[in-house]
Amino acid sequence: MKATSYANAGDWSKPEEFRSSVEWKSHCPPLAQARSASRLLDSTWRTFSRYSGSFIPGLEYSGVVDALGPPDTTSSPFPSSTIKAGDPVYGFTRFGAYASHLNVPLAYVRPLPSSFSFAQGAAFIVQGLTAWHAMIELGNLKKGQTVLVHSAAGGVGCFALEICAKFQAFPIATIGSETKRAFLQSRFGLNDGQIVVREKEDRKFARQLKDAVRGKSGRNRVGERARGSHEMQEKEDGGFDLILDALGGMYFKEGYKQLARGGRMITFGAADYLSPTDGPNWWKIIPRYLTRPRLDPGDMCAENRGVLGFNLIW
Repeated sequence: MKATSYANAGDWSKPEEFRSSVEWKSHCPPLAQARSASRLLDSTWRTFSRYSGSFIPGLEYSGVVDALGPPDTTSSPFPSSTIKAGDPVYGFTRFGAYASHLNVPLAYVRPLPSSFSFAQGAAFIVQGLTAWHAMIELGNLKKGQTVLVHSAAGGVGCFALEICAKFQAFPIATIGSETKRAFLQSRFGLNDGQIVVREKEDRKFARQLKDAVRGKSGRNRVGERARGSHEMQEKEDGGFDLILDALGGMYFKEGYKQLARGGRMITFGAADYLSPTDGPNWWKIIPRYLTRPRLDPGDMCAENRGVLGFNLIW
């Protein structure tokens, strides 16, 4: 078996190739063994890996079932009889997916939809589940609510905008670069007022959010635009009903200030602390860590605002 293994931060320089070939033997019951398809892989979180030494990263996979082990009647609500050797599948694992072969319980394997390529299957699980869990399971998204989606042109952001369309919610999308505006306009039908190119200074960013919320009237919801419906109904300017935050830092602070009464902020990352280099930039990280947001539970009760955090691989 071949697998990609990290030994140090930034250790993988060519994502289109296996950097190292290692022998890996599974000690778990071989309930389902899937051969993962070759693909370009995402390695964005290496700087803050909680692991030391060498390990095989990767949470999601797609491939073809090589063999099935004994039926699992305890851990999987999904009927194992629907999957057989030779079937194309996709799924989730707690690391180890950057490999040519996997041993995984059937609870974490699903048939690959006929409309999906292997690349699409491998890219769907983590990003799609993150957006759904944040918005539906935790955020309790409702029709007509105003949603702030950070990094909207990324994987989770794109799924979040699709969910907004499905539930007829009104999205405000932030991006880090002007070059991503055209994509959001063409793919999701957002207008200029719904797209915010994030400022890096807190007061300017706060003003951007206020302007975006106050400028909602007369715009179409994403879902209504797709169906050619009339303009959205006017809603009182009360801030954001739901915020998806994977940035942290100043963006968390300013977003929280503009939560509506009864609004929820869902946090699942802290990209504002990360460095684009191979190693951590401590001169940037330490001040931001020391000044990270702190919330008073009493104030949260008085303002009727909530913050929920989650880790998808818990």
